[in-house]
Amino acid sequence: MVFSERIPQPRRIFGPVPFGFAVWLRRLASPFGFAVWLRRLASPFGFAVWLRVWLRRYTAGMDEKPKRWRFRFKLRTLLIAMAILMLPMAWVGYSLNWIRQRQRFPNREFLDSIAQDREDIVGIRRPVAPSWLWLFGEAGVDRIGIMRPDSSLDIDYVRHLFPEATIDELSIIEKREGGVPVLYQPVILQHFEPLCGSK
Repeated sequence: MVFSERIPQPRRIFGPVPFGFAVWLRRLASPFGFAVWLRRLASPFGFAVWLRVWLRRYTAGMDEKPKRWRFRFKLRTLLIAMAILMLPMAWVGYSLNWIRQRQRFPNREFLDSIAQDREDIVGIRRPVAPSWLWLFGEAGVDRIGIMRPDSSLDIDYVRHLFPEATIDELSIIEKREGGVPVLYQPVILQHFEPLCGSK
């Protein structure tokens, strides 16, 4: 008849460390367990792995903090959100750059005053700035006159800068009587209709 002695399991009163130490003593008591322990202890790498596993197993619950909900998302979700936000931000940047170029146009204040006078006196409605530029406070221009040969502005550039405006390319004809100029009459060389209608 074989009698086997078992080490009684201690009560878990002082946390996981005393219980783990008792299990370690029980394994160390057997010859096979002692040989395995010596083999692991002889290797520095094995001892480091064993020490790391032991510390993680028996000290994991000592410094546990209450779990809090954190907003988590995947990298794919982040990329999709960035792509969606880039479209309106790119449109805002493009619109602000367009407004800056329109404000730098020569005699812009004079064009605004003429358009406002035509709306107040004559009753011609002032066009709205294209491409939703009015959301940023930009006003439309109804008519632009480019004098030749004094002005070197490109017609295509002006038409794309002010697609709501009617553009006339003008020149001055000088009338003389007895060799003395008596009248300067503007003549329309080319007439360009707006690229887009007013809203």
